[in-house]
Amino acid sequence: MTETSGAFNVKTSGWDGIISVGDALTIYYTPPDNYFSDPSTPLLFYGGFNSYDGSAPPLTLPLTPCWDDNDFAKGEYKCHLTVPNFARSIKFAVTDGVRYDTGPGTEEGEWFEIHVTNVQVEGEGGDVRLMRHDPITKAMTLLGVVEN
Repeated sequence: MTETSGAFNVKTSGWDGIISVGDALTIYYTPPDNYFSDPSTPLLFYGGFNSYDGSAPPLTLPLTPCWDDNDFAKGEYKCHLTVPNFARSIKFAVTDGVRYDTGPGTEEGEWFEIHVTNVQVEGEGGDVRLMRHDPITKAMTLLGVVEN
């Protein structure tokens, strides 16, 4: 379990602030003080989608430092990610290659998690259905069908 944890927030390209498949996300991360031993070591987004647990090869993305208007590092990092068609959640840790920050209060095997609200699923006839995914109840509500 992570004793102290960084914080993250997400900005989406979606007009309504809801995260949907196809959205371009910017994920911002602020590490906890003195968590990563060498501040010059690059940090990585390390994760995957849906029930990702670290057993499959991860998606790794470099986190780049954020700068303020005066070119001073803000202590915050960011990466960019496009939500793939099959995603219902994005699970990740942040690592320097030695330590892994998996989120506040998470138990072993848990990760930071971003829920994808508007998802796509394949219908029985092969059509692509747009669905609203409730991350708590896991209920799916039909929003529409993608035209071919």
